[in-house]
Amino acid sequence: MRLQAGNRSTGFTVLEVVLVLVFISIFATVAVLRQPPTDVTLKAQIATLKSYVRYAQSRAINTGTPWGIHYDSDDRRFWLFAGNDSNNRRPLPGETENTTELAGGVTITPAGFTLCFDTWGRPGALATQAEQDHCTPLTEASDLHYILTKNGETESFIIHPETGFIP
Repeated sequence: MRLQAGNRSTGFTVLEVVLVLVFISIFATVAVLRQPPTDVTLKAQIATLKSYVRYAQSRAINTGTPWGIHYDSDDRRFWLFAGNDSNNRRPLPGETENTTELAGGVTITPAGFTLCFDTWGRPGALATQAEQDHCTPLTEASDLHYILTKNGETESFIIHPETGFIP
């Protein structure tokens, strides 16, 4: 029995489809293997630090007491504090100790800082006035910039004055 020219169906054969799939898988494997290894430590550390800062801000608003974060660049540790004393250490969320160490190889600029939030959630700095420590809201129109660095890579986040918004 002979096929007539008008009855031929068009399309790909199974062999053609299989060969195309084999070539695509080979090219995809080569492309994936050539990707440099990704170190997510820096991104994880900045996300953690931002969540700690947001936590301090929410505690200040909810308790009516200043709360903040202090970073000691000498021992590479940061901690949460309540009230107007940065030595009044409190455990950070998910931590059992009063201080948390910065991830290995990560540095923060500015080195060593104390950031507090007043009862309205505005970012500020601890200041001494007439022998009474208090959280003084920032008056500058510029944002607070924090830069984390590891092996030449940098990630940063900002805190807006007046609102304390962290994008």
